Amino acid sequence: MDLGGRYRLERRLGKGAMGEVWRALDLRLDRPVAVKLMAPDSGNEARRFLREGKLAARINHPGVTTVFDVDRHGRRLFIVMELLNGRDLGAVIRDHADGLELSDVFDIGRQLAAALGAAHALGIVHRDLKPRNIVLLDGGTVKICDFGIARAVDATRITRTGLTVGTPAYMAPEQFGGSGVDRRADLYSLGCVLHELCTGRVPFPASNIAHAMYGHLNTPPPSPATGNRELDALVLSLLAKDPARRPQHADEVARWLRRIARRHRPDRAATRSALDLYHATFTSLMDAAIERQDHEAAARLREQEKVYLRMRQAFEREG
Repeated sequence: MDLGGRYRLERRLGKGAMGEVWRALDLRLDRPVAVKLMAPDSGNEARRFLREGKLAARINHPGVTTVFDVDRHGRRLFIVMELLNGRDLGAVIRDHADGLELSDVFDIGRQLAAALGAAHALGIVHRDLKPRNIVLLDGGTVKICDFGIARAVDATRITRTGLTVGTPAYMAPEQFGGSGVDRRADLYSLGCVLHELCTGRVPFPASNIAHAMYGHLNTPPPSPATGNRELDALVLSLLAKDPARRPQHADEVARWLRRIARRHRPDRAATRSALDLYHATFTSLMDAAIERQDHEAAARLREQEKVYLRMRQAFEREG
């Protein structure tokens, strides 16, 4: 199926209650894109979807998925975005049951905070920040997806009043009460994501919405107990019940994470030497595998090369 005579749907990547995501080809520019195709629209929901899609398209930041186009095909609205090659952060966390390395937590957290800061500067609040809406690209860059449109497409509804509240495990207390939501709700959700990155668990595990609500509203947040007291304090401050007691700006959180990472990281000269040695050894093994035409070994080494590149890029970003 072609949308608007321009976007050819090739393969469905996912499906939710409010629509589908497809890999597609932009016939005009001959490039692959992702298309989020809504179910047939209805009134206010359609208008909100279009308005927020246009807002998302205004965000120009490497940590936010780029929106190229917003249009409709018959009664179905669609949004065209950059196609991401990577894994959603939820899948990454599932591979690290006890949490990620702290260096990765610092790197991912700093990127997320910077991306949120860019959106908040434009008055856009995500409202549904969670690992499934975050993609870790093969090179280590983090991308937030569904920015400003998550409310219309992927958010969980717990009432029938038209209030979209997000995903219970990551929702700020004020979202449950239906009170006004601003950028500080996103920072609370970031605290939930950071806690999960550190421990492999959300701060308030629950089997249903009622239990999740009780935890977010009434239970003191558990420390991630990372061994780094500054990081633990940051996560707990983000999880404050009262928005006024949280950090007030995402840029502030990004700066805090950068400072903690600098104090935590080992000697950079020693790290650079270790990375150089790793690369030299890898290159030697790859040359040997190619020379003896050992394709299986070469394929394994190419996967290791991706790991090296992520390590090197994270190291350079910290610089």
